[in-house]
Amino acid sequence: MHQQGPTWRHDGVAALLIVCVAAMLLWRADQIGPTVDEPFHLIRGLAWWWTDSTKLSYAHPPLANLLQALPAALGHAPVELTTLPGWTTSDHAAMAEELFARDYETIRPMLMLGRLVTSALTVLFAAAVYLWTSRRLGAWVGLLALVLVGFNPTVLAHGQLFTTDLPVTFAIFGVFATFVDYLSPRRSGRAWPFVNLVVFALCMAAALGTKFTSVGLIPVLGITGIVWAALGWGRFSGRDAGAGLPSTPPLGVRLLRVASEMVFVAALCLLAIAALYRFQDMFLTPAQMLALPEPQCHLTDDFADQFLEGRWLINALPKHLPLPVPYTWLFGLEMVRFHGGQGHSSWMLGITYGWGNPAYFPALLLLKTPPVILLGVLLAAIRGIRQRRLPGVEVGMALLIGGFLLGLLMMSQLNIGVRHALPVAVLFSLIAALALVRTTQEAFARRGRLAVITAVALILTVPAAAVWNAGRYLPYFNIGRAGYLVSIVGEDWGQDSIFVADAIREHGMRPVTYVSYGIGSGPEVQHQGVKPYIIGCGEPYIRRGWIIAHRAQVQRWPHCVRGLGQLPPTLVLHDNLWAWDVSSTLPSKPR
Repeated sequence: MHQQGPTWRHDGVAALLIVCVAAMLLWRADQIGPTVDEPFHLIRGLAWWWTDSTKLSYAHPPLANLLQALPAALGHAPVELTTLPGWTTSDHAAMAEELFARDYETIRPMLMLGRLVTSALTVLFAAAVYLWTSRRLGAWVGLLALVLVGFNPTVLAHGQLFTTDLPVTFAIFGVFATFVDYLSPRRSGRAWPFVNLVVFALCMAAALGTKFTSVGLIPVLGITGIVWAALGWGRFSGRDAGAGLPSTPPLGVRLLRVASEMVFVAALCLLAIAALYRFQDMFLTPAQMLALPEPQCHLTDDFADQFLEGRWLINALPKHLPLPVPYTWLFGLEMVRFHGGQGHSSWMLGITYGWGNPAYFPALLLLKTPPVILLGVLLAAIRGIRQRRLPGVEVGMALLIGGFLLGLLMMSQLNIGVRHALPVAVLFSLIAALALVRTTQEAFARRGRLAVITAVALILTVPAAAVWNAGRYLPYFNIGRAGYLVSIVGEDWGQDSIFVADAIREHGMRPVTYVSYGIGSGPEVQHQGVKPYIIGCGEPYIRRGWIIAHRAQVQRWPHCVRGLGQLPPTLVLHDNLWAWDVSSTLPSKPR
């Protein structure tokens, strides 16, 4: 079917939709308290700008954090981070805890500025989705993809936070889009294949500089490039515009070409990673790396500075081979691999567990994706089966990359929120947009306006869900609050601490104990104007009065409020806050 390219009218509608996406990101953003992970991202970003060391960037590569921290680093007087407890051992958690407890009123505006950077990246991401999709798949597909991605409540949720989840989703989309352009430059609209290659390399570098899991894309894309070269498809056929070849080159020439291009991409990525780490601790041998003092955190504390000694990758390399990657990046890669295999406390269907459940991410994608996107994916599957032919390069690569990432997540032991599957949701949204547009066009030819009216009604459910859940994007489920019966990890991330003060004032809770969730939640409650008795998980609480805790604590870690977890709360506040009135009787006190 003929694909209509975007006109100025389509671009105008897209611009209006992008403005609406920006408005949704800002609307009620002030109602989101600090989440559990944000202080750690902030401290790493500030350390990148305010110190001469990048040694804290081992939990995540520094690109997203340094961008998010840039406004704070430029607009605020530097804090002497090197004097904080934990700096010597690179314990960013200890540093963040000290900084938030000591000077929250100074650090809070920095966190909020960083969130604005994430929101700006989200707006750019929505624009990139439209620009690329409309030019590859047609104007209507581009507009629909913009709606399905830009107004998805789960995308909006992480577009408001100082974390790496939205930036890496943007980067992975860039990798997907530019790799498609690399494979098929004729349809991308670019006249110079080398430009496609350079842009793809930059996007790959951005992904590798944002999150370690992006390393998993390297073999997938490399093998795909080799297969295309071997089969003489796309840029290797000699028929694409700009290829400069009158016919398909010999197999050896094609394989040499893809090999040389992948070497170029790898070199540019290594250079970018080295630059992000300021070329520190480069070209060390494995023996020299093993001799360095290791960063300390909750994952490595038990190894007594011998964490790398037990990792197979560092031991599989020749001991005297200089490695062209920074020590901190390689250490972080090994730590993330270890964490992914070790597991993490999670909760699903009423069961607390510390291992990976293969059904976790598929179930969350089904429950946290707007129904019209699920319908579009189903239509795409039906259309593909009926047509009995290979999908186009765009759909094929979306399926390949999205399916591969989902497979990795299903094998992972980290079931700590749908955020890790955000790139999968975006890629499948593009597939859904194409299927919905094609199906509507075919239905319109038979049923006329009814098909268009039905399609528009379905599509509008996505922005309607965004409006309805404004300020509460993290706990969004397409089945409403019933989704809490399935998952709580990531839905309650400590963000509702901002409402604790309101609840205390509204209900006259005196005295009151607040069980903090994350190092920013206690200071946030005090920032809002009340000073309850703040404790950590499992600490003794006041013998009389009220006790407030977060839903995730009660369900994942009942010992946080021992003796209360089995009792129905007196009040449920803003979905994720549970409060018990124990003025007359109090269950067993935590030990």
